[in-house]
Amino acid sequence: MNRISENQPSLLDAANGVTMENDAQARLNIHDEPTRNPIEDLPVAYVEFNAQGTIIYANSIARSLHCNKGDELIGKSAWDIMAADQVDLSRKAFMAIMESGEEPPVIQRALYTQNGEYRTYEMFRSLIRDEQGHPTGLRYVYIDITKAQSAREEAQQTHQFMKSILESLSEVVIVIDSIGFVRLANQAAEEFTGLSAAEMFGRQIEECLMFVSYEMDSDENFSLSAALGKSYAGRTVIRDRKKQKVQMEINTSPVVDKKHEYSMGVVITLRMPNLEPR
Repeated sequence: MNRISENQPSLLDAANGVTMENDAQARLNIHDEPTRNPIEDLPVAYVEFNAQGTIIYANSIARSLHCNKGDELIGKSAWDIMAADQVDLSRKAFMAIMESGEEPPVIQRALYTQNGEYRTYEMFRSLIRDEQGHPTGLRYVYIDITKAQSAREEAQQTHQFMKSILESLSEVVIVIDSIGFVRLANQAAEEFTGLSAAEMFGRQIEECLMFVSYEMDSDENFSLSAALGKSYAGRTVIRDRKKQKVQMEINTSPVVDKKHEYSMGVVITLRMPNLEPR
């Protein structure tokens, strides 16, 4: 029987050698493949500027916003893509950041897209630094908030419009939430209670309006909790700011979230029987 020499490689050693060679080749093949920058696939726009404000990198989202071809954005000035009325402000702010070396805050800026649209972006910025920590540029991540901003402005306008309507009413109007806390009161309510709207806000309705009795047209027993479910009309005896008892007409209407089908609160309207609307 032939003995295997101690210096002769065994089949196991040979197999291991093939495996190691294959592993090494696989690793080489991996390094031969181009690596993809993960920033390229971010779902938001990402742009890098050098110290002079020139664009040195932009990911696919940023390029699609500002140019038709991917290479058109690189080399442009930051102010080439900015609304004209914000160019001077942005240039000064950019240079000030580079000089100070302090991390900049989040800002809002208006930019033009490749379609000529005027869009508002919220920009998150951080400095690019060299090995010594000196600023060499700025990186930006910016998110389109045009629709959200438009919705906020519309909501503010609607709120102001409704507030103007309430203030023009001679009737006392107070809105409470589902557990009886005051959320809104008009000027007539301030005059009647002797409390400001700010003082009433967040207080229980019984602390602001001192009801003595109710007499509803439907002859039903009335309570503010019952008013969450249906509208009521009738008369009430209530104490005014001087603690005097006065009789007033009362109307209540539930504030309903129709989407989720639940009552959010109650609108309470009080009116002197002989009081003419403004």
